Amino acid sequence: MAPLKSSLNAKVTAWQNVYTLFLVTQFKTTLKNLKNFVSSTAQGIVRNPADEENQSDKNLLMSVMKTISDVKDVEPKTEGIIKRMKEMVNLLKKHQINMQDKGDEEPLQAIDNTYAAFKETTQRVFKIKADILPL
Repeated sequence: MAPLKSSLNAKVTAWQNVYTLFLVTQFKTTLKNLKNFVSSTAQGIVRNPADEENQSDKNLLMSVMKTISDVKDVEPKTEGIIKRMKEMVNLLKKHQINMQDKGDEEPLQAIDNTYAAFKETTQRVFKIKADILPL
């Protein structure tokens, strides 16, 4: 009976490690992707096509409109993403899994900071959208 118990214990431990690694990787990848989206969105709206010096730049207008479209696609899904990320972190913490690399901010704080940056950037995008409607 002992070899069966030992073998079963080894299999369970291996699957726990696989699932833990999956959750840690999923969390880090999702957070990185959200941060990259915020950064690229902020970069996409640096110049406002409604400003007098930019009104004749059709390429800028098209670029900003694409950024607005991307935000409209992502924005409704973001709260669900944030909720799932927090659930992942809480589950990992419950099982004493460290997902914080040296020098990284605490995971829940990183989620909150990234979400705040997303909301701020989204507000700026929708302000620019209102500005360019007359164009």
